[in-house]
Formats: sequence, C-alpha cells, structure tokens
Amino acid sequence: THNERAARELQQLLRHWQCHWPLRRVHFFAHSAGGIAASWLESESNVVSLVCFGYPFRHPQMPEESYRTAHLQKIRKPFLIIQGDQDEYGCADRARQYALSESIRVVTIQANHDYDDLPTEPASIASNWLAITLKVRPVSIGHRH
Repeated sequence: THNERAARELQQLLRHWQCHWPLRRVHFFAHSAGGIAASWLESESNVVSLVCFGYPFRHPQMPEESYRTAHLQKIRKPFLIIQGDQDEYGCADRARQYALSESIRVVTIQANHDYDDLPTEPASIASNWLAITLKVRPVSIGHRH
C-alpha cells in the first residue's frame, strides 16, 4: 500500500541519518496517513517523539482497518495526536475507543480533517507538549498572516 511504501522510504532515510549523524534525534510531525507511517517507525533508535494532526483512525467510507490502529497500543515514545472535533477520520471521542498506549496523548481542537484556517493553537499545543515531554524551553509561536 501507499502507507507501507512511505514507511519503507522513511525507514531508509532514518537509517541513513543514523549512520551519518548518529547523535541526531528525530521528531516526527505528520498529518493523516503520514501519522500512520511515522507511528510504524516509532521504534527506530533515532526517533524521539511524534506529533500527528488528524490521525486517521478510520476511513469514513471503509470498514475498520487494523493496520491503522493495532500498533498504537505498543507505542513507547511520546506521541501527541491533535484531533479535530469534526474530523471525519475519527474525532477525539472516537479515538478513545481504541487501545492506545499510555505514551499517546489525544488533544481535541475545533477542526475538521483538513485543518484549514487554523489559529496558532495547534502549533502552541505541540510546542508546549514537546517542551514538557522533552524538558526543553517552549518555542513561541507567532500568528500567521
């Protein structure tokens, strides 16, 4: 599938980085299916954390597909999912129906799956979460123009 191909290519890139820059840490920021691919690679040694906007728990026109969620109970690294309250791929309430690792935090914002015309709230949420999780100073996020 497209997700598997993307995950393989990303894994090759991560391993290349690991060989050439072994001290570099990787933080994934993804949207939708990119979150699936990133979460499949969570166990790579140079991956430190993951943030996904709009994790696609379930395609709105498909039955449940275990490849989307079965692995989420095994995630060990910090994983923030910023989920829209109107996300057709699974709002935050629906996300809580799945077996999620204790390393996963789901935060609800007002949005659909496209995340169009958002204020800076999601970026601030992600920045503050990373600061707390990784014990670093938060980054100030300005308003978009």
